[in-house]
Amino acid sequence: MTSRRNLVSGCRRMAILSACVLFCVCSSHGWNSGHAKITQAAFGALPEWQRAHWQASEAGLRSSYCIYVDMGLENAEAKPYLVVVKGRLFHYFPRDNREDYAVFSEGAERYLRLIVGKMREGDYAEAAKFAGAFAHVIEDLAQPQCHALEGVNGLPWTTLDELFTPEDQSWNRAPQSIISLDDDSRFVVRLEGYRPQVLGTHEKEAVFRLYQRCCQLRRKARKALPAILACAYAGDMGGAVEASLPPAVEDAKVVADMFHTCFALAAGRFEPGEVKALGEMDLTSLVPISAPSLINGPYRFSPLAYGCSVTMKREPVPLQVWLPDGGGQKREVTLAKGIGTGCCRFSYEIPAGVFREFRCIAGLHSRLSLLPSGACLRLTVKVAGKVAFDSGVLEAGSLARKVAIPVDAGGTLELISEGRKGMVGNEANQTVWGEPVLVRLGAGENAARAPASGK
Repeated sequence: MTSRRNLVSGCRRMAILSACVLFCVCSSHGWNSGHAKITQAAFGALPEWQRAHWQASEAGLRSSYCIYVDMGLENAEAKPYLVVVKGRLFHYFPRDNREDYAVFSEGAERYLRLIVGKMREGDYAEAAKFAGAFAHVIEDLAQPQCHALEGVNGLPWTTLDELFTPEDQSWNRAPQSIISLDDDSRFVVRLEGYRPQVLGTHEKEAVFRLYQRCCQLRRKARKALPAILACAYAGDMGGAVEASLPPAVEDAKVVADMFHTCFALAAGRFEPGEVKALGEMDLTSLVPISAPSLINGPYRFSPLAYGCSVTMKREPVPLQVWLPDGGGQKREVTLAKGIGTGCCRFSYEIPAGVFREFRCIAGLHSRLSLLPSGACLRLTVKVAGKVAFDSGVLEAGSLARKVAIPVDAGGTLELISEGRKGMVGNEANQTVWGEPVLVRLGAGENAARAPASGK
């Protein structure tokens, strides 16, 4: 009898030890308690009718479901709620831009369909488990130490050591120095007054917008790193925590938007204002899937200037072009939004069945094209590899063109500006891609062309 009691006691101790080991393994990746804090903030921002469906799952969302991904495919509890893309757990992301987009899109769409499918069946408890797992993936993208460095325009986390780790603190490498900031009691994520936004009225639209939000999320986390590390190495952990909070708050907003969108898709319940806000997507808010790292002067290492053009002294000036005034004359117009650049090409991946057309004002900068080298520029737009717009040769004084190109079939949208061969002599070939937007398909068009949802 004593032997049996000892065996049971030993099994209990082993179970406790295993649980502790599992917790430590889970906590060694990404956020530690940050996952719970971000998930709780996102849940709290949801409309009351959505929170009511998950009331019984709230504790599970923040305590276990949002760490399923770190528990991994070997864990029997977590495995049914994890998504595998191209043979790998949907968790870490490749640094190749196009591959990152493909992996994220496939994994995110599968999660959305699983969540929405369970909701439509009335099984909100199962939906919460899939949603918690997906939330973890999104939350990691704002985790400054390593995950935010993955994906589009990413870099190895070891680069942080080359830039930030003091020579006399080799034992405290950059990612290690900030790995547990979210466990600090001062790390509190609040979404006071935030109203979640719907990301789309069908899964493919929601995934595309979510991807772009996640690209911006990574960027915000990366930009926070210098301040976080400077504080950490100076011994100011309070300052480091404070510097790490803005990405976490933005992260919670994105997770809240994902939760909210799933409920809206499942119920077919969209507020008119939400749908109206989806009408156009500003191309300047998107991260190009492909862009050069070096072009002709004056842009050189800054090929794409958002909201301005750049002079030879590398000073920003407004985006200005010549447009017809309707009376046979031309007028100089200043554009509030757009991209100024030299001779280069850059592109975006556009999903099928989401947008009707791409619109912009394409032309030469009205003043910078007067530089002595002389403007001689050709602008082209390609969709899925086919030329959809060709400006012909543009010289100083040439009129800009209003462009409207169908993109409902999706594919690569490529913007090309070509001048003289080589890196020199193109100073006057100042391209303006003004007011570039993607115009969304209408409700009737969505029903006809959007890919059907399914599990």
